[in-house]
Amino acid sequence: MGNSREPAAPSSAPSSKRPFIVAVIPAFKEEKNIAKVVLLTKKYVDLVIVGDDGSNDMTGEIAKALGAVVIRNDKNMGKGYTLKRLFNEALKLGADIVVSLDADGQHDPNYIPKLIEPITKGQADIVIGSRYQGTPPDKIPLYRRIGLKIIGLFHKPVIKGVKDTQSGYRAYHRRVVEVLAKELQTHGYGTETEQLFIARKYNWRIVEVPVTITYA
Repeated sequence: MGNSREPAAPSSAPSSKRPFIVAVIPAFKEEKNIAKVVLLTKKYVDLVIVGDDGSNDMTGEIAKALGAVVIRNDKNMGKGYTLKRLFNEALKLGADIVVSLDADGQHDPNYIPKLIEPITKGQADIVIGSRYQGTPPDKIPLYRRIGLKIIGLFHKPVIKGVKDTQSGYRAYHRRVVEVLAKELQTHGYGTETEQLFIARKYNWRIVEVPVTITYA
């Protein structure tokens, strides 16, 4: 599969005093939202990498113009495929902590400090931004509430203790990303669930923090 990566923007090396934080954003035809997401995210991280998943609009060009590193898929390959590429790129560029968030504006970048805090304090390997703890139930569309509940019940016997198994707003310690970058197989939206199965395999510590999700 022919994919390309645009030259990385100059960045400082990871500091010995604080972690080098990289945000990764899978994006497919998000030219209307990507500018705001990139600009807000840059306030809290050292580097932003956008994965343009075969968009036929200006998503990649806008992200690059705003200072993000952009990797591209020649055609739409799915969120999981793109996220795996983003993880590998973040590792190459020296990430100590990786934050993943969506490009559609539902994930508020202002929560990034809350997501990375348990990792910097040595309390977690993965931190999940949980809509169940932060978003009022009446603000979550009914079809989403029903779908998420069904998925959660299906996976409950295996993924114990995690309420929002489908949230893609997450922070990861580098050692977690190193494993996920090799072992993830899901190309689509099931990548969030697959990560939790891998986490169980390695006994990674998972912490959920409340976030508010904005639905269009």
